Amino acid sequence: MDKANWINSFVEAERLPQSYADLAVDYFIPYADELVLLIKERCKEGIPLHIGVNGAQGTGKTTFAKFLSSYLVNFYCFNGSHISLDDFYLTKTERQKRSREIHPLFLVRGVPGTHDIALAISTFKKLKALKSNQKMSLPSFDKASDDRMPAEKGPKAIGVQNFIIFEGWCVGSRSVPSADLALPINTLEKSQDSEGIWRFAINDYLRQDYQKLFSIIDKLIFLKAPDFATVLKWRNKQEEKLMVTRQKDQSHTMSNDDIARFIEYFERITRDNLKIMPDIADIVFEFNSNHQIFSQRL
Repeated sequence: MDKANWINSFVEAERLPQSYADLAVDYFIPYADELVLLIKERCKEGIPLHIGVNGAQGTGKTTFAKFLSSYLVNFYCFNGSHISLDDFYLTKTERQKRSREIHPLFLVRGVPGTHDIALAISTFKKLKALKSNQKMSLPSFDKASDDRMPAEKGPKAIGVQNFIIFEGWCVGSRSVPSADLALPINTLEKSQDSEGIWRFAINDYLRQDYQKLFSIIDKLIFLKAPDFATVLKWRNKQEEKLMVTRQKDQSHTMSNDDIARFIEYFERITRDNLKIMPDIADIVFEFNSNHQIFSQRL
């Protein structure tokens, strides 16, 4: 299958607008072809290239990571894994413990401090050491039950890894000076974290444990939304798509008001990312409000 037909098949299978094919041709594939050269160099050394993908909710980072992974496998016969930060959430019991010991808001998964960083680091080390005749189970989180899935039910990685794509809304993010945390920025922080305990703890986790994890990243890609208001708009659209795919089962979908409240958990770091990530990432794909890329910055 040629690239044009493959792209169209991917767009159709993922129920994406046809405009996604244009983004793929103009932006994603040219950069992927550049990564191929780096992956080939790493193959000579026997180690995988670690590719990080950062993007706020609704930017399409998971779809992009899936596209990139599929492209590298289908057209270059590389072997690799696509891993989400979401799959390293602490178990419900562990988050309950953290919510009692540090702050009640840590019960809600998502922010730094709700992931098992030791598990993540261990997973990447095992993937890096995987031999051609070996396979391993990857962690997987079941959002419906809000808990980690049994290891045997997770996806499998098989054989030597040429690349590993690691995506998540705060992958590669940095901490900020403590003075920046003094004042609450939204209703959630004003009403439930007035003393700043939660946001200061998040910043500490991000400055320490999470940087140990993010240090594995060789190339960091940032999908940049125009602003935080657009992130909320895109997250609403994302939920609408989920409602269509789930059809009769609407038990785990959220209303627009629910989403507006939920996204406040991520607002502070998301706003920081919009400011500082363009100076951190190796490449920035900058989107307009219509979800079209209008700028690419190396």
